[in-house]
Amino acid sequence: MSPSKLQVSEVNALLIKENSRWTTREILTVTVVTMIKIADAAELYLPGVITQSVSCKLNLSRVAENFLGISCFVSLAVSTFFFGLLAVKWGTKQALLFSQYASVISIIICAVYPIHDP
Repeated sequence: MSPSKLQVSEVNALLIKENSRWTTREILTVTVVTMIKIADAAELYLPGVITQSVSCKLNLSRVAENFLGISCFVSLAVSTFFFGLLAVKWGTKQALLFSQYASVISIIICAVYPIHDP
């Protein structure tokens, strides 16, 4: 047998378990990854809903509504770039803690700030 065939058969033996039941760790991993993917989809979908709501309340034109949506996605892309730089400079843990603290502070500000509906 050639070395490549041995490697393929070894890989197949590792991938195919004799016991086909899922372990708790595998179920947890699949669950967490699925939740992350759903959250990412909602995060990308929400700016479209928010811009439609804002444009209806402010009577914006379609051009202004599209510009508002584009600015949301551009700011998301720019912030992702800078967050990557912060993660390299500070370390991943410190950058994630900074992100969480900023999120909590912004949630508190939004909860305390009065909403005026004209």
